[in-house]
This record gives sequence, C-alpha cells and structure tokens, in this order.
Amino acid sequence: MVENFLQDQNVEYDKINIEENPETSMQYGVMSVPVTLLLDDNGLEVDRVIGFNPPEIEKLIEKL
Repeated sequence: MVENFLQDQNVEYDKINIEENPETSMQYGVMSVPVTLLLDDNGLEVDRVIGFNPPEIEKLIEKL
C-alpha cells in the first residue's frame, strides 16, 4: 500500500526488503513494517512514519 501511495504521489523512493537486508533495518532501527523513512543526502534519518498513514506520509513528502 505504501509503495502504491508513493507512486501515486510521483515520489522517487527506494524500497528495501528487510529480510534480504537485515543490516539496513538494524542501522535504522526498523522494528515493524511498513515504515517510511525520509533520509537526507548523507543517509541520515530526517523523519519516519510507521504503518500506512497517508496524511503523515504526505507530511514527509512536503519536507522533500
């Protein structure tokens, strides 16, 4: 659902499978899915939304 929402918003994103990339999920402290992270150019977390919450994801998009 998150992926479809981001596509509908015409947002560029990277999808990461935490089962295939456990080190990445550990690096960002991902404890549940779905989670949407906003990262800066250096890969540092700016904000996150846990779960499928379109209004909160829209707030992340506004920060881009």
